[in-house]
Amino acid sequence: MERCKQRLPHRIERHVDPCACSPLCMTVMVVLLLLIDGVECDAANLLRNGDFIDIKIQFQSYPMQDVLAHGVKSGLPYWTCVHGGVQLWDTQIYNPPIAVANATYIVHMNSRVGGGHIVSMPMYTSRENAEYVVSMSLACNPHGGPRRQSLQAIVFDDQGKEIVPKPSPFVLMSNPNSSMDNLDWMRVSFKTLGTGKCLYLYLMSLVRGYYGLLVANIQVNIVNLVENGSFEKLILPAGTGFASGHDLVVTAPDKFYCPHWNVESGKVRVAMTGSTIRVTEPGRRRYGFFMDNEYAFQSATDGGRYTVELNAGLLQGVISTMFWVPSNSSSDKDHEYVLLFDTAANPILEYAQLLPGEESPVFRFGKMKINIMGSESGKVLLENEYENMNTSGFEKSNLGWLTRNYTFKMPADKSAKITFSSLTKGSYGPLLDNVVIYEVKDKDQWRKECTAAINAEANTNTSGSDKERPPVIVAEKLAVLVMTKVLFLVVVSMR
Repeated sequence: MERCKQRLPHRIERHVDPCACSPLCMTVMVVLLLLIDGVECDAANLLRNGDFIDIKIQFQSYPMQDVLAHGVKSGLPYWTCVHGGVQLWDTQIYNPPIAVANATYIVHMNSRVGGGHIVSMPMYTSRENAEYVVSMSLACNPHGGPRRQSLQAIVFDDQGKEIVPKPSPFVLMSNPNSSMDNLDWMRVSFKTLGTGKCLYLYLMSLVRGYYGLLVANIQVNIVNLVENGSFEKLILPAGTGFASGHDLVVTAPDKFYCPHWNVESGKVRVAMTGSTIRVTEPGRRRYGFFMDNEYAFQSATDGGRYTVELNAGLLQGVISTMFWVPSNSSSDKDHEYVLLFDTAANPILEYAQLLPGEESPVFRFGKMKINIMGSESGKVLLENEYENMNTSGFEKSNLGWLTRNYTFKMPADKSAKITFSSLTKGSYGPLLDNVVIYEVKDKDQWRKECTAAINAEANTNTSGSDKERPPVIVAEKLAVLVMTKVLFLVVVSMR
């Protein structure tokens, strides 16, 4: 499993549909995923198919489909049911959480055979000692079930060893006002530590019987110290829009439209990406995949809608942002941080950067400069130039995105400024997206802190459990005690 590599997720999923393969092809594909060296890219979401998409299922009159451990259908793409059974629910009938309003399926963690256990296939390789957040949307079954419904999530490695500490079970109280078109969704999460190897996610329902929790939109994301590192949050003034529907040029010192980022000099271009989006075809309840903007760039590893080009209007651009070290970080001066970012070169420059009399392109490589400077010390913590962005053979729909990483230390700083500068002449240059800075955790210290936090949360929940329970449950318990005592007195009197 050591050979399980980081890959660009859409390079596999756009051309291969796991559901359309025969069992033999599926097995071969899984082996290839584990053995083939992929492109050096980090997926923003380590979990494959956290939305439980299965294009082979077409709901007819009944909006549910059983997935049973010992049934005809025992798995979903990148997931396997290993105990009991779960159900796929159609979101044409049951509303999904807002975060996945595009979704077609959600999973009910119980079925006619009771609570189910499902396990993911290997995630994209995690960064060693990087902190990740596992998050998901949960809701109680609107058709019934116990008032307290719970689910346990476990992350384990390729040796079957749990990543400790194990999080406490997620517990939701059913809402009597919940219905099929008004599900009471809640976003829950826990933290885990990367191992540098393949990890798996295991979900088990702790509810007996037919009714249990609903699960949707599971994600495993690295803890990022950079705000808006994917440039997905845009604030556009009235009257401002994308030229030709797919880009927006910003000139310094004009205000940048990406919160937390500044354009310090030159010009940059905020460009739309042709994200692979899923739609339900009219009259058919299945997914289709397509590029939603034929003029846009291929999306980076975050699958986002926007990217930034560090050149525009014949000028080189410079952008920057600030980041802060968490207050609970180690005070060790040798404590390390890692910078990650996705980069590629605009392929248009291969044809546009010609001088008079030349018949072939003079520029095939993008080049940028990266600088990180400590706020308190004023010292340069990281400075590097990167120029291996070859545009030869690439086009807008296939840019050849790469994830670059650099390690640095912050011995005397609690905040720092990161700057990206284009060193490419002309109107077309390096593309930048998915900027991440993460802290390299001390494994033992991280475990102690997480264990203490979990224990504190468990003690709080235990001490307040009776107060959190609805009065109906307390009344039911009192009724049972009264009836038991009455029955006991009747039996005694009959003697």
